[in-house]
Amino acid sequence: MHVHDLLVLGAGTAGLPAAIFAARRGLRVLLVEKLDRVGGTLHVAQGQLAAAGTSLQRERGIEDSPELHFADVMRISRGTANEEMVRLAVGAAAGTIEWLRAAGFATLVTDEIVFDHVAARYVATGSTRRVGVDAGVSLRPVPLLRIDADLTWADGVYVATGEAIPYAPRLLVVGGAYAERLPVGPVLLTAGLRGVVLGPRPLPGGFASHTAVSADLTTTVTHGPWGLTLDIDNVLGNQWRDGEFVFASRWDLDEPAAELPVRHFTAGTPLAARLAVSRRF
Repeated sequence: MHVHDLLVLGAGTAGLPAAIFAARRGLRVLLVEKLDRVGGTLHVAQGQLAAAGTSLQRERGIEDSPELHFADVMRISRGTANEEMVRLAVGAAAGTIEWLRAAGFATLVTDEIVFDHVAARYVATGSTRRVGVDAGVSLRPVPLLRIDADLTWADGVYVATGEAIPYAPRLLVVGGAYAERLPVGPVLLTAGLRGVVLGPRPLPGGFASHTAVSADLTTTVTHGPWGLTLDIDNVLGNQWRDGEFVFASRWDLDEPAAELPVRHFTAGTPLAARLAVSRRF
């Protein structure tokens, strides 16, 4: 006879984490699911998880908190959401994100949806599998200075053929250095430099996209209630490609459609600067 310490009913978005946490703490867990596959609402969800106060936000210099998240939910719902449930959700969301980032990931999609540029519609292309890992580190070598780095690697292929999933990123590296409210004479300086490297992505027809590299700079000087902020996008001035696609073009509808697939791309953010003056009241 099998003896279990915990019975979990339902292998969905609540049951799976509960069973995993319990098993890691040494409990003998029995997970029961009535359907022929696990996942629950994961199969109909959009793959999104909102959270405030995560390391991902801190790496990008974004100041956020569960309280701001709660206020946002209540505003959007016009006060109709259950406050107790909302506070419980936003309070646990950031920790969930950190757990998922540290755990590695694997997904199995029964029918991958890819946009067909020739047909101008999304099409189902077959079952796919993704495995990967995400790792991040945040250091404070000296007071008021923070250095963050994050690396995500993923391998996605079609189950039947082993071919790479088109347009699916394989490597993403994000790093940044941030000075936080550093006293410089009579003012406080907050500055950050963030860089992103997006590795080659597989394209249809055996092609691969170019590696994309960009960096953004932000600087804020405050003196009393006044603030001066300078943001510079693509500070390196790279002519990088935000997206690359391979398909046969037909720019002129009066001409026969082309049969040879060619590379198309959308341009990345250009070198741009924004200057803002603010005052706290």
